[in-house]
Amino acid sequence: MVRETRKFYESIGLEPIPLLTNKKETDLERWQSRAPDDLWQEVVGRAGRYDNIGVRGGRGVAIVDCDNVETATAVLKHFDSLGLGVGNFPLVQSASGDGRHIYIELDNDTYGNYMHLGNGLSGELRFGSGAYCVAPHSAVDGAA
Repeated sequence: MVRETRKFYESIGLEPIPLLTNKKETDLERWQSRAPDDLWQEVVGRAGRYDNIGVRGGRGVAIVDCDNVETATAVLKHFDSLGLGVGNFPLVQSASGDGRHIYIELDNDTYGNYMHLGNGLSGELRFGSGAYCVAPHSAVDGAA
């Protein structure tokens, strides 16, 4: 299942990286700067240890990591007020069940990796290769 899910994310232009089973983390060195294929090659033969997938930001991809539904609703309303259209962004429920991830495309790469959302919103904008979100298919602390 991990291989098929990884291939799906690659086919839509995302950079999936291996995460530890049932966790939000990876223990692979230099995951921020290494090619995803190199990371996956390193975990071959370690089935059961890296069953989660992260989607790395960068290369024009950013993820709005909303910690709750209220933040996601506020972000989508803001996008709509800018004329961007609410239905134009992939929106997925996070493994916690409370959060949402909104995937957006940037025209240019930006300096840095992430920033906290302001104005009382709970979450982060993850936009650099040093930031990722746990992708659907993954389970964290037993929740998928």
